[in-house]
Amino acid sequence: MSDPFTHWSEERFWRQLEYGDTQGAIESARTALAAEPDSGQLHSMLALALLAAKRPYAARHEAAIARELEPELPLAHLAFGNALLAARRFNEGLAALEQAVALAPQTSELHEALGAGYLVTRRFEQAHSALQRALEIDPENLDAMVRLGDLAWQQGQRVEAEAWYLRALASAPAHLNALVGQGRVLLERGEVERARDHALWALQQHANDEGALLLLCAVAARRNRVMGLWWRLNSWLTLGGQRRTLMLLIGGYLLFNLSSLLLTDSGYPAAGSAVGWLWIGLALYSWIGPFWFLKMVERELARVEVKAEY
Repeated sequence: MSDPFTHWSEERFWRQLEYGDTQGAIESARTALAAEPDSGQLHSMLALALLAAKRPYAARHEAAIARELEPELPLAHLAFGNALLAARRFNEGLAALEQAVALAPQTSELHEALGAGYLVTRRFEQAHSALQRALEIDPENLDAMVRLGDLAWQQGQRVEAEAWYLRALASAPAHLNALVGQGRVLLERGEVERARDHALWALQQHANDEGALLLLCAVAARRNRVMGLWWRLNSWLTLGGQRRTLMLLIGGYLLFNLSSLLLTDSGYPAAGSAVGWLWIGLALYSWIGPFWFLKMVERELARVEVKAEY
C-alpha cells in the first residue's frame, strides 16, 4: 500500500470506527482513496465506515467496487455481505460472507462475521457452528464470545449467555458489546442500577452505540411501573419472534371476544362490554407504548453527558 495511507493512518481509521467516529473514519478512508483510488482494501474500509454510519446503499456501492478491483479480497466480500444484510437482502448477504470465509478459511474474524450474519437471520445452528470455529482458530476472539452470548440469549439460555459475556469481560472489561449483553442480563434479573452502570460504561466507549442506548432506555422503562409492563411484554415477544407475537394477538383477540359474547349471552351485558373495552385499552396501550418509550429515551439521554474532548 502506498505512502499516503500509512499503517498509522489505517490504525487511526479502525480506532475511529471502534469509538463511533464514523464521519472521521469516512473522511480518513476518502483521503486515502484520493491518493490510491484503485485500492480494493480502501474501498472496503470506506464501505464499512458508511455501513457504521447507517448508509447501507452507499456501503454496498463501495464494496461492489472493491470486489471488482480485487475479487479475491476477503474484506471486500465481508463489507459487501454486511451491506446486503443491512439492506435485508439476507440470502445474498450470507452468500457474500460465506465467500469471504472461503477465501480466508483460517481467519477467525471472518467466521465470527458469518456467525453474526446467521444470528441476524435466526439460523441458530449455523451461527453456533461458525462462532465455535472462530474460537477454535483464535480462542481469544472476544467478539465471537459475545456473539455466542447473544446466541444463547436469543435461545432463552440466560445462564450460558451470562457466562459468555463474563468471559469476554474478564479479558476486556471495557468491551462494548459484552457490557451491553451483561447489562441486559442484569436488567432482566432486576438489578436495574447495575444494568444502568453497564449501559453508561458502554456509552463511554461509543457514545452512539444503539445497543448501549437501547439498554439505557430499557432501564428507564423498567423503572416506570406502567411502562415496565410494556417493556416486559415487548421483551418476551421479541424473544419468541414473530410466531409468538402473532399467536398472542390472535389468541388474545379470540379470547376477549369469546369472553365478551359469553358474558353478554349469559345476561351480563355490562361485563361483556367491559371486556370489550379492556381489549381496546390493551391494544391502545401496545400502540402508545413505543412512542412513550421514545419520550423516556429522550429524557434519559438528556441526563447523559459526554465530555467535550470525546
